Amino acid sequence: MSKIYCRFFKKELTQLDSQPFPGKLGERVLKEISKEAWNLWMVRQTNLINENRMDTSSIKDRMVIMQEMKNFLFSDQSGKSHIPF
Repeated sequence: MSKIYCRFFKKELTQLDSQPFPGKLGERVLKEISKEAWNLWMVRQTNLINENRMDTSSIKDRMVIMQEMKNFLFSDQSGKSHIPF
């Protein structure tokens, strides 16, 4: 179990076991986002897909999901909680 500085929680936490998807963004997630933050994103992503009746085979919907993921994980909320609940 490797530790990283999690950009989401702004503290050292457990790193993901592997890159969650290919490409530079996947590498960035692996290097900067903890397992705990990723798990929160997975819950948020499921809610987003279900509430908006998104089709994950649709390129348009996948692009929306990717943008929401970037906003959720990497936006500097400046004092606001990242946790959407």
